[in-house]
Amino acid sequence: MRATPGVVFAEPVIEVVAHTMFEDQGMLLVLGVDTASDQKLRDYQFDRSNVEVTDPLVFVAQPDSILVSRAFAERHGLKVGDKFPLFTSRGRKDFTVRGTFKPEGIGQVFGGNIAVMDIYSAQFVFNRGHILTG
Repeated sequence: MRATPGVVFAEPVIEVVAHTMFEDQGMLLVLGVDTASDQKLRDYQFDRSNVEVTDPLVFVAQPDSILVSRAFAERHGLKVGDKFPLFTSRGRKDFTVRGTFKPEGIGQVFGGNIAVMDIYSAQFVFNRGHILTG
């Protein structure tokens, strides 16, 4: 896709609406993004100066890693290192908060109920196939 004439940028993204275990809030939009590729798409959605990831290597290496919006973290008292459950296509899974971000633009959807995972972890956890093209 990236080599197609006229394409300015192309990035693989997985979007999943997952149910949380929080009684007052049932849904979380989870975006799986390719953290190793071009930053243009994420720059549009998130202000990188407002993203705090304690250890980027652990974030990518651990399939339970998730970044959550500061609004979501504050509503639920979540801090870096805390775990919280989501329902996935593989059943209930606990995810570890590896960082927080302040969403910008389109990243503000769902009233701040938004999270980011590495695309390959999201692909596995949410059973979205094995091949990405971009």
